[in-house]
Amino acid sequence: MQGVRKRVGIERAVQVLTRHRPWPIVVWNDSALSSGNHSVVVSSHALAGKCCPVGLEETLHEKWRRMTMTSAITRRAIAGVLCTLVVVSFARFLFAQGATERPKFGIVPPELVAQTSAVYPAEALAERLEGVVSAAVFIDADGKVVNVEVLSGGPEGYGFDAAAIAAIETYVFLPALNDGRPIPSRIQIDLPFSPPTRVPIEPEVIESSILPDEQVPVEESEPEPPALSLQGLILERGTRSPLAGVLVSVEREGELFESYTNDDGRFELRGLTTGEWKVTIEETEFAPFETEEQAADGEVVEATYFLERTYYDAYGTDGASVYETRERKARKEVTRRTLEVSEIQKIPGNSGDALKVVQNLPGVARSTFNSGAVVVRGSAPQDTEVQLDGSPIPLLYHFGGLTSVINSDILSSIDFYPGNFSARYGRAMGGILDVKTRAPRKDRFSGYVDVDIIDISALLEGPITQDLSFQLSARRSYFDTILPLVLPDDAGLDLTVAPRYWDYQGRINWKPAPHHELEAFSYGSDDVLEFLLDEPQPENPIVRGNIEAGTSFHRGQVTYTYRGDRVTNRFSTNFGNTLLEFALGDTARFVLDILQHSTREELTYEVSDRLTLLAGMDILFGSAKVQARLPEMPREGEFAGGFESRRFVTLDVESFFYYPAYFMEAQLQLTQELSMVLGGRLDYDLLTKRFNGDLRSSLRFEVDEHWALKAGVGSFSQPPQPQETIEEFGNPDLQWQTAYHYSLGGELRLPFYEPALIDVTGFYKNMSNLITDTTDVVVREGKAVPEVFSNDGLGEVYGIELLARHELANNFFGWVAYTFSKGLRKDGIGEPWNPFEFDQTHILTVIGSIKLPDQWQVGGRFRYVTGRPYTPRDGSVFDADADDYTPVPGPTMSSRIEAFHQLDLRVDKSWVFDLWILSAYIDVQGVYYHANPEAVQYNYDSTQSTYVRGLPILPSFGIKGEF
Repeated sequence: MQGVRKRVGIERAVQVLTRHRPWPIVVWNDSALSSGNHSVVVSSHALAGKCCPVGLEETLHEKWRRMTMTSAITRRAIAGVLCTLVVVSFARFLFAQGATERPKFGIVPPELVAQTSAVYPAEALAERLEGVVSAAVFIDADGKVVNVEVLSGGPEGYGFDAAAIAAIETYVFLPALNDGRPIPSRIQIDLPFSPPTRVPIEPEVIESSILPDEQVPVEESEPEPPALSLQGLILERGTRSPLAGVLVSVEREGELFESYTNDDGRFELRGLTTGEWKVTIEETEFAPFETEEQAADGEVVEATYFLERTYYDAYGTDGASVYETRERKARKEVTRRTLEVSEIQKIPGNSGDALKVVQNLPGVARSTFNSGAVVVRGSAPQDTEVQLDGSPIPLLYHFGGLTSVINSDILSSIDFYPGNFSARYGRAMGGILDVKTRAPRKDRFSGYVDVDIIDISALLEGPITQDLSFQLSARRSYFDTILPLVLPDDAGLDLTVAPRYWDYQGRINWKPAPHHELEAFSYGSDDVLEFLLDEPQPENPIVRGNIEAGTSFHRGQVTYTYRGDRVTNRFSTNFGNTLLEFALGDTARFVLDILQHSTREELTYEVSDRLTLLAGMDILFGSAKVQARLPEMPREGEFAGGFESRRFVTLDVESFFYYPAYFMEAQLQLTQELSMVLGGRLDYDLLTKRFNGDLRSSLRFEVDEHWALKAGVGSFSQPPQPQETIEEFGNPDLQWQTAYHYSLGGELRLPFYEPALIDVTGFYKNMSNLITDTTDVVVREGKAVPEVFSNDGLGEVYGIELLARHELANNFFGWVAYTFSKGLRKDGIGEPWNPFEFDQTHILTVIGSIKLPDQWQVGGRFRYVTGRPYTPRDGSVFDADADDYTPVPGPTMSSRIEAFHQLDLRVDKSWVFDLWILSAYIDVQGVYYHANPEAVQYNYDSTQSTYVRGLPILPSFGIKGEF
């Protein structure tokens, strides 16, 4: 009977526990998904009929969201492909029966498939304590739990944290997916503990007797917990970041004590006897740690241990738990290349500048040495827009290409769209470079000082309160103090103000509530160069005297973001000024002063799993004041001789510009495999007083989890430059330039090696209404005046891009980028086609970087680029009036300079101390000492020519101390 009574008692206990205990229920957190922090939150509230208690059933209730994609504008060139994909996919969708496979698009959370119950710790039974353990769970691409970090623990000293970790480590998941590809993920689980319910069982009386008083058992008091012996703190060496969920083992002569650190990195051990104990810590991604501690009765040993990572990433990239992450976007564009800062800061040849990496991607032509021009798929540099956190930035590099104006260590990612970009972007017909910054860190104060051969920079960031944090960064060059010392006396230059630049960034981030974020961001840049030219120039003898150049801009931006379950809203307003100054003695001068204000509003609504709508406005307005005395510029491929033979134009005008735009997109998931984006944008231009509309679409077909097909078509428009519409200097009747983009390609992620991705895209671009110089005369207000500019230009670009990329894995990253491209232009109907001045037929870039033991990293870059076209000279004609030779142009763009080729190497080394890290690098551009040609220079009468070559080798080095 006792055995039967025991079995029945257990069944009754289970029934009571199931009915009354607040079992944890696992649900997907939509707000976390929309913010990019994909976490699982465990709620202790029961959902009757919709979920099962942890430990009794192996199920997981989750909600998942999908970023869907849509498209529009079909073109004859790819209509057959699009129709075929739609018909095949839709047929599969109609006839599919009982499909239970997981989604293959967007971000899909991990799915729990097996678990065990957490065991209530025996140490807490006496006091019948309750508590909740919040833990961060790291899951690899195979669905295995690789690490558990306690974020907030239960009552200390009773084993709740260890019990939670032990249970969670047994969980088995289906891995998270990104566009159908398994990826590592980090989720959060809140695991509640409550003491077992005492179920009264009616006793069965077998026999009874009355005991004497002295034989009545006396209830014993609960034993006190062992005395505290060792308590400590575990920090990451060099960064001082607390490490949660780390197992600390203490052993001696067969005795073993263990404890896990809490979210503050603290641990406690009790009951150690007097003597010497061995402390061992073995944690993934950290070097093993061992030490010895002397324990004594009645004493508490306090210790701080520093664990050194096997490999350290670049500053500002050490984990999502430290920094707020921005939204992750589902793949919807035909070509979007996103690079994480940790992957690109140490690319050889970039001197640690993350923004220079764009020049190593497919579709981007090489610019001349130190020019900083971004030439995308055969478009002019001004045809590509650069945005910083959603607002246009006027200048990307100091002095054209020396270094970027934004500190690389405050960036989170760089999105590059070489074509077929979203309707949310406009006023550009080339490409889009969308640079995103990160929020300040919130766990502690951090910063660095970085010194290289040309400038010094510093950064400081950290929390002000729990919800408020700040970030400050500044940089200044110092070669203005060195250059005058090393410049030869016979150089013909008298530096009155040597080249000097500085920039700054400041940010305040406030999160008053879980779904709301407010941010104030200020940034600016200033470049100055001034020197005295003692000797006249061969081609422009009148140019001498004081040469001045300066550019500066300052911006302030306020951004509010709301992230809800289905609705995301982002509003930003940006304001500031830009000043450009240039003077050639008394010969020529140009001053442009721009006051600018931009506002952007974007509202995203997830209607369903198959439809997401995006609507917004993009307004840019301000004023531009121009004061100039400049010679007329020659047409592309023509020569106008020296300044003596050219007419000068004097200008002093102020104009106002107003570019409001409204855009909409519908992202449609037509079937499990097929997604489309349909988008439209309407722009207005106050200068030309015209509306301009664009329609765009893209399509993506997921063949399986490893490869996909993609296509896109759309129109892209760009307004004239403000100075081109000024009546005294240009043509106020100019229209917007237009380009039609067509692209078709595919992506393959190697099934046998996940870090490897191959992306191939073919493209064609047809351009019309291009602005070109003209000598025609038109009648305005009854007067015959020079037209100056017209919209008669036409252009075509076609080519193919290949990117074979090894993502950062196994301590290696790199890629091979190849572009074949042909760009053509002509000045109007009936005019001949000529190569575009930035056309480069073959562009090859090979990059690789590997992390080595002892904090070493070595990388290399090789580039080969076809030379740019130029118009040769067929002698010259002497102009007696100007006492100068006027060149005679040969066939337009009929010659090319020699091909460019160069090998660059970079070596990084870090020394990790307990409280800070010292890093140093050496970056050598042009290892085999080859001076590449950059341009062609003729003598005074154009009878002889020679190449203007760049530097054969350019070494640089720097050191950084960070804490």
